[in-house]
Amino acid sequence: MKKLVRSAVEVIEVNRRGRPPEYHEGFCWIASQYTLIGGILDDIGQLLGTNSETVSAWMVSHPNFSEAIKTARQNADAEIEKSLFHRAKGYSHPAVKIFNNDGNALTVSYTEHYPPSEVACFFWLANRKPHMWKHRPENNQESPEDLRRVMRESLNEIDNSVPSDSPPPEE
Repeated sequence: MKKLVRSAVEVIEVNRRGRPPEYHEGFCWIASQYTLIGGILDDIGQLLGTNSETVSAWMVSHPNFSEAIKTARQNADAEIEKSLFHRAKGYSHPAVKIFNNDGNALTVSYTEHYPPSEVACFFWLANRKPHMWKHRPENNQESPEDLRRVMRESLNEIDNSVPSDSPPPEE
C-alpha cells in the first residue's frame, strides 16, 4: 500500500506544473482517507492536484475510486450520526480524575454524565421529521401542549430506536 500511495503522490507532484494528473490507483486510498475526515470533491481535487470535475470524471470511469469515496462518506456520516444521536439523548461513560494528595497522585474513578442537548435534539428532529420541525407553517394552530406532546413522542421514538446496550460515542 505504501508503495502505491508513494507513486500516486509522485504523480501528483510531477503534474502540479501543468495539466491535471492522470488517474492513479493510489488515489483511491488517498481520497478515501481524506473523505473520512470530511473532505469533499473540491478538497480531494485540490489535494490530488486537479479539480472536482476531474474527480467526478474519475468516479465515473474508475469504479474502485468511486466506491472508495462512497464507502468513506457512508462511514464518516454514520460516525457523525451516532455521535449526534448520543448527544441528543445524553450519555455517560467511565472517567478518571487525578488529584494531588500531599505530593502523591490520587486516582479517582467516576462516571461522567452528559445531559441531552436541546440543539442536537432539534437538529435530529428537523432532519428526521422536517414536516414537523424544519419551519413552522405560518398558520400553525398547534398549542404549546401539542408541541410538548410531539416532542415527548419524538424523544421516546429516539430512545426506542437504539438498543439500550449500545455503547456511548468515544471522545
